[in-house]
Amino acid sequence: MGSTRRPHLIEPVELDCVGALAEIERTRALQSWHDSPLSEHPVPQVEYEALRRDPRGVMEEVQGFLGVLPQPVRTPLVRQNPHALRVLVSNYDEPAEHMRGAHDEWMLTAE
Repeated sequence: MGSTRRPHLIEPVELDCVGALAEIERTRALQSWHDSPLSEHPVPQVEYEALRRDPRGVMEEVQGFLGVLPQPVRTPLVRQNPHALRVLVSNYDEPAEHMRGAHDEWMLTAE
């Protein structure tokens, strides 16, 4: 007896824009607090988008920073959710409007 898998049905959620923006700011402040002990030391910044776009180049930069001989490194990035935010967030236009021109606008436009 074979099993038949049903496709995953997406139930969009409504995003609380004010709460989401407050959480983004709280996370940014927490990250800054965690980074402060290292402020006197060089620290490489690796952005997900850059790693996704050019994994080999990013890893070569990190290895150069570390002063190690370049080695091939696999970065098996897999998108956790294949759906666009417009499908996942029922009120997508509202947070998009709130974040237009803001530092974190990329969060809604990155695919």
